[in-house]
Amino acid sequence: MTRVLVTTARMWYSLSTIRILSRHGFEVYAVDSTRNSGGLYSKYVKESLISPPLSRPGEYMEFIVELVVSRGIDVILPTFEEVFVLSYYRHMLPDKVRLLLAPYPVLAMLHDKYHMTRYAERIGIPTPKTVLMKDFEANEWEFPLVIKPRRSRAAVGVKSFSSLNDLQQVYPTVNAEEYLVQEKLPAVQYCTLGLAFNGELKGNTIYKNMREFPEGGGVGTNRQTVEVAEISDYMEKIIKSLDYTGFIGADFLFDQRTGKYNLVDVNPRMNPGLFLSHTSGVDLPGMYMELLHNPEKVFQRLSAAGNGSYTIFLEIGWFFSALFKGRFRKLLGVLRRTPKQKEDVWDWRDMKPFFVVFWKMLLSALVGPFFGGEQEFLLSGCSFDDSLFEKPRELIELEKENIAV
Repeated sequence: MTRVLVTTARMWYSLSTIRILSRHGFEVYAVDSTRNSGGLYSKYVKESLISPPLSRPGEYMEFIVELVVSRGIDVILPTFEEVFVLSYYRHMLPDKVRLLLAPYPVLAMLHDKYHMTRYAERIGIPTPKTVLMKDFEANEWEFPLVIKPRRSRAAVGVKSFSSLNDLQQVYPTVNAEEYLVQEKLPAVQYCTLGLAFNGELKGNTIYKNMREFPEGGGVGTNRQTVEVAEISDYMEKIIKSLDYTGFIGADFLFDQRTGKYNLVDVNPRMNPGLFLSHTSGVDLPGMYMELLHNPEKVFQRLSAAGNGSYTIFLEIGWFFSALFKGRFRKLLGVLRRTPKQKEDVWDWRDMKPFFVVFWKMLLSALVGPFFGGEQEFLLSGCSFDDSLFEKPRELIELEKENIAV
């Protein structure tokens, strides 16, 4: 029986991955840097283990290598930002262990929103007007606009400004080299989750976040699949141009004024669209395993429109976020469901992880504000910090090409 290691098991989509792999007949091991990790408590896990945090990447990788050798792991399926560590230190892994992962320079370039934006411009994909904060010239911009960290996740650090005076008050509090100023577009967001192999998009789902937590921008709590030809073309263009392999997700903002889908973020990893993709007929964990064993037999599969998923505890968080902001007209929306919408954490055959995930979300709401914010607390120990890695020559060359645009 093939033994699969699923890393960063706290994500609800990691839990879905564990369940799907087990039902395919694989023996699943799970690892995370915290015990408050839902996937570790799934009955479908052969063994759960606690790793060092990603803030100690060398120790983390040594732990993974020892685990792979001692448990006879055949496949690693990463679900979050450990992809950067695994790719950077891939040479440490035994030859027998397999995983689908792009080279570190490609992952790091896509994770940097500044260079990702410049790269998209190079290959003809629309993006919002974007500059580093250090290069911002007020007379060249119109308000409102947004600022955001170059490297972040789940909308952490994104702020909107309606006047130059408001923006100037923030200048002393941030590193102008590490923040972007970006044109503010209508918040009509479309997301993708796909799996690529040697520059070909093998599976893909495009979905629209109907609601997000926190209310006003963040992680999708309610999602619905859609079909957008332009977005599919853009994702295939990125994947082909980079000869990309692995999971890849992206966020687009639709501008009704121009009719364009503007790329605002690329995440070279799995995202919350995993369960939605599966219920729409695109089994990405199963495809991942197929590509490792029989890639020539894997044909492209795309999700059809009209399917939906929601995460009940995130919906509860959205409800209270909207309530405290006085968005009363939106509140009834949380009660609306369609027959094709499915909850992506609850499973009566595997109940314990639901309560662990709910407890983690509750802790993040109660304690998170004292640790830098809800998302920061939730993602503690599993977030990538590029400053801990020496920049490879290949990444430097990629960045030079982007700047030369």
